[in-house]
Amino acid sequence: MNIADIWNIVWQGTPFHFAIAIILVLAIVIEILITANYLLTSKEEYRKLRTTPRSPLRFVTALCTSIGVLGTFYGIQQGLQGINLGDISNSQQLMNSSIELLGNMKTAFSTSLMGLGSGSLFSVVLFFTDSLR
Repeated sequence: MNIADIWNIVWQGTPFHFAIAIILVLAIVIEILITANYLLTSKEEYRKLRTTPRSPLRFVTALCTSIGVLGTFYGIQQGLQGINLGDISNSQQLMNSSIELLGNMKTAFSTSLMGLGSGSLFSVVLFFTDSLR
């Protein structure tokens, strides 16, 4: 399995995917800027505090995961919305509803994968920037 196959599994282009991507990119840029500022600032200021400051962006991991889970529930809800169990005699309608459900399940699981993956990636970024501090 190559990167393009993985990308096609994870990225579906929904608003949830865009939100996770934007938050991840912004958080990485801000974290790098904060760390660079810390490294360039006189350490004397921080020695007075006797502590190394933690990143104010620690919540981003949970935020990416939460948006992914929200997208999961949205995808499931959208898939279930088209199913009419009141009329089970029309097999073609049930087949079409099942196909729609599976399409929305793809969105549901891809948002979870993207949210969890983005949260994990940002945790690694936090590890490296904390070790630099």
